[in-house]
Amino acid sequence: MRIIDLFSGGGGLSEGVRQAVPASKVVAAVELDPEAAHTYRLNHEPEYQHVGDVWDWVNQGRVPKADLVIGGPPCQGFSKLGKQDPSDPRNLLWQAMVKVARLSGAHYMVMENVPQLQNSDQWLSLLAALYDDGWSVSYGVLNAADYNAATTRKRLILIASKNGVVSLPGASRSRRTVADTIGDLADIRTVDSRPGPGVHRVQDWHYAPRPTRLALERMIATPPEGNRSDLPDRLLPACLRGHNGHWDTLGRMRWNELAPTLRTEFQNPTKGRFTHPVQNRVITVWEGARIQGFPDHYLWVGNRAAVIRQIGNSVPIPLAYAVGVAVGKHAGFEVEKWPQPRVA
Repeated sequence: MRIIDLFSGGGGLSEGVRQAVPASKVVAAVELDPEAAHTYRLNHEPEYQHVGDVWDWVNQGRVPKADLVIGGPPCQGFSKLGKQDPSDPRNLLWQAMVKVARLSGAHYMVMENVPQLQNSDQWLSLLAALYDDGWSVSYGVLNAADYNAATTRKRLILIASKNGVVSLPGASRSRRTVADTIGDLADIRTVDSRPGPGVHRVQDWHYAPRPTRLALERMIATPPEGNRSDLPDRLLPACLRGHNGHWDTLGRMRWNELAPTLRTEFQNPTKGRFTHPVQNRVITVWEGARIQGFPDHYLWVGNRAAVIRQIGNSVPIPLAYAVGVAVGKHAGFEVEKWPQPRVA
């Protein structure tokens, strides 16, 4: 199965599809961020990679033949965490996916994005463009937790096909927990030193940055499964004193439950429930990669902030795998079935 991956990031969507359809090859990948593109190149070895603007690549006329086009166009224009600006030029990048699918002769296209995209005029324009080009379309908001990911992450998944409707994957009967996913990793201490920029395995990132005195006081005062509601006012940020909401802020992950949606700052406890279940530290980069479903042998490029951003921006691998199985089976490729996501 010949694949083109647009807006590829560090390669989460490609990794899931590759695990689902072993007989697959990335013939082209496009990514604007150089470090994420380097991560992608090391792990997926595309036949051709363009590091830069997607339209620059399309206009070069280098789109190869492919069976499947995949991608997650930037979602800041729609995301609840962004400005939700309808005039954001990134809102139109779905057009590049449709054009690449047309030029490549692909019979399948998979796009993932934030659920809020469905509430925009661009969503209606996207559907109209696909139907006009003769695609059959299925779509829906899927929660990665329903597909054996150890995290809640809701994504809008669209599968377009020239060979009839591809049904969205059915949910798994089981769920993984934080304990299932990171419980076997050794306890660590906070440190001041850290790996520098370069190529690393996640084992190199199994440390937590040393917290400030205030952050450490908050962690010590937060019991297992606790959150900011357990803290005295003197330890709360001023913006949260008397505020009713954002209860996961400064919270601990729970061993026997799902992890929250990982953000691109998941080593910042003020951004969510990112404190370790029992230790007085935030989760490590290795633990974050495990929660997203990345295999331990995956290579990462960049400093700590860059790698966290790549992991936090990724589609959880188990969800990408389930979508890959649905498309691969429909296309007649042999798919690999395994009951739970592999991490090593």
